Formats: sequence, C-alpha cells, structure tokens
Amino acid sequence: MPPDPLTKPATCPESAGESLQPPAFLSGSPTFVSHLEGVALFDADGLNLAVDANAGRWFADAPLGEREGRPTLADLLGDELAAAWLAELFELRSVEFLTATFRCTRENASLVEVNIRRLDGLAGPLAIATFRPSASESLHSRDPLTGLPDRRAIGPWLSGLPQDGLGARRPFAVLFLDLNDFKDVNDAHGHAAGDAVLTELANRWSNAVRDGDLVTRYGGDEFVILLRNVADVDAAQPVVERLRVVTLEPIAMDGIEVSLSATIGVAVSDEGDVSIENLIAAADEDMYARKRRRPK
Repeated sequence: MPPDPLTKPATCPESAGESLQPPAFLSGSPTFVSHLEGVALFDADGLNLAVDANAGRWFADAPLGEREGRPTLADLLGDELAAAWLAELFELRSVEFLTATFRCTRENASLVEVNIRRLDGLAGPLAIATFRPSASESLHSRDPLTGLPDRRAIGPWLSGLPQDGLGARRPFAVLFLDLNDFKDVNDAHGHAAGDAVLTELANRWSNAVRDGDLVTRYGGDEFVILLRNVADVDAAQPVVERLRVVTLEPIAMDGIEVSLSATIGVAVSDEGDVSIENLIAAADEDMYARKRRRPK
C-alpha cells in the first residue's frame, strides 16, 4: 500500500519509524541559498518542464529521468511517493495540494518542505512544486549571528554522504578555520563591528566552497568546513586557497576598513574508520601548528 501522501512526510534515514526514503541525491545535492524559495513545474506524467534558478540548483546533481533527459518528479521524491502523488493529483483528483518534508544536507542540514499543487487550464493539468527550508527547524540549526549552520549540522551532513559499492563512505576533508587577531577588531572598533565582520566573512566563505560542502560556525571566531569527495590534503587546497583569498579582501563598513587573515588546518578521512570528532581535533591541531609557523 502506498504511503498516505497527506499525512506521512518522506523522511531520511535518521527519522526513526519511516521506511520510505528519498533518493540518494537529496542528501548531498545543492539546495537553496539564503533561504530563497525554489519553484519547479511538472506535467501529469511527472516530467520536469521548467525550474527557476533556485530549483535548478536543487536538480543540478539529480539523476536524470529517462524521458528526454530531463529530471522527473520521481528523481525528486523517489518512485513510490512520486507515483502516489501523481495518482492523487491527476488520476484520482482527490486532492489539489500535497506536502512532504526532506532533510537536506547541502549547507543548512535542515528540513526542507516540498509543496506541490495541481494546476488546471488550457495547457493541460500541471503540477507546480515549491521548496523552502522548514521554519520549524531552521531556528534550531543555524547560528543566529552569521546565519551559518551550527555544529549540529555536521552529523546530518555526514549521514548524507554517498557511499561506494561496498557501503563505505566517500572520503571527505575537515577544515578548521580560525581568524587571526580577530580580538583586535573588537578591541579597536567594538563588538558590533566584530559581528558585522563575521557575518560578511560567513557569506564569503559560503560562496567560496563547492556545492555539497558545508560551512559551520563552530564557536566564537572558529569555523569548521566539510568538503565532500576529497581524498587527500592536496585535493583540498583549491578550496583552502579560495577561503584564504576571500578572507584577505578588505571589509568596508561605517567609514572604516578592516583586513583580516585566516589560518586553516586540514584533516582528511583517508585512514580507516576515523570518527568525526577525531578528524575535527586533527584539523584543529593542524591549524595551531600552522599558526605557530606564522611570521610574528
């Protein structure tokens, strides 16, 4: 029996008691930037007809449907739930509006609501889908100052990493970023200026990483950044260098200009079953070793 599309949300593996799971690409694919809503249009067979820029990011890494090489509703929801929804909307016509909730681990690791409504008209029956982060969780998983995910986002991000054919998790890197001499900004210009600097840098760092990576505020002026599909320290260097460069760019505000640098430690999950706690500690240790080598 298909799931009740009106009452049972689609959930990811960490939600106990649910057997229906979205396809793997939902866990590691791009999602929305800055909480913007995404919109997509489907026909009665579930074939995607059009997307806006935000929904286009959602589909960027999705497996393509077989028809015309375009994504389908099944690519988004999974075969079972998509079939149930299409039947309810277009065959039985028993409802006009359906909602499901997924956990997405691009950068916010929060619940994302998917709402689909039937449209009737000369173009034939269509379905319009909107996607937005769930307000019920976003307040609890984000740093209130920078808007970045907090450290609680790390676990769901790891759960969403793709696995190889043997069930082993694909390699990833942990970056531990610490701002150099950030206390001097607070001392010279006040804590409000320091807060503004952190907010600006958080935005720069989010744009410097790749789709599927995760930037989190770990505490104070320390940030943990997770990079997917990175097998060694050298492979992490392009992202590390972009983070360094955008940090060095001056920040202008209220007639003053602030310049900062960052020290970034790196650890890679390339040796056995290392825990995330140990990897973060290793990246932290590497960061402090690099700080000690900085010119005085």
